[in-house]
Amino acid sequence: MSVCRDGIARIERMLHESPGSWQEYLNYARSIIASLDQVNSLPSSTARSEQVWAVTTLQKLAFQDADSGGIPWLSDWCQRQWLGMTERDRSDVDSLGGLGHYWLLKAQKQLSVIHREDGSTSSGTSSARTSDGRTMDGLGLATSHAYSQWDDDAAATRAAVEAEARLHTPNYVEARALLVPATDLLKAAVDSSGRRGIVSGDLLCLAAEAYMSLGNVSLARVAEEHFAQAVRYLRQARDVAGFVLAPYLQQYLDEYGRLVD
Repeated sequence: MSVCRDGIARIERMLHESPGSWQEYLNYARSIIASLDQVNSLPSSTARSEQVWAVTTLQKLAFQDADSGGIPWLSDWCQRQWLGMTERDRSDVDSLGGLGHYWLLKAQKQLSVIHREDGSTSSGTSSARTSDGRTMDGLGLATSHAYSQWDDDAAATRAAVEAEARLHTPNYVEARALLVPATDLLKAAVDSSGRRGIVSGDLLCLAAEAYMSLGNVSLARVAEEHFAQAVRYLRQARDVAGFVLAPYLQQYLDEYGRLVD
């Protein structure tokens, strides 16, 4: 076990100091998990905390390139470990949070594709207006019709219809299928930690990000509640003593927090 512990510590150090070299450690990780599979978890608090640390570290390695789907053989191993821990204790904060994080990371591939496709769609349909209110078409030629509020309303309606249609495409459907268990598990982790009085800012932020992501791929009528839940978690995280929100999360809270009771 000490060899595995040293190996995982080495991977953890690499992820902090030189994450760009993560691929060089995959064979190393494979040998570590082969050894760990031969060792049963000991019924001591020390062994339990080491198990959580080991799986957390290896999961970070597995999803270093989450946009491409991560490393399936390693991420699947981590999922099995989290599942084993939750089966032993269904209210365990670490395993619920770790498994929820697994599903959130698993969704990054679809979310990345959605971001790229929606970005290209938006840029491809954009137009500019001339000083006299006419619009520039894709070739840079000014169209003859005058700008009116009707044009804006029609464009907004068309954009809304196109956006809702995209929600039924495979990447959106698959993203939701992955993000629903992510939000459910992270909510369970937050609730369980709240009952124990040990809610951490990091867990609250992770749950908020899962709900933000789910809101981004959901129908408007349900997305609103997902975004509201994200805001509520960010408020809780902000109020944790000594915890500071990441700048992008603070910006999100500043912009949307005023819209949520």
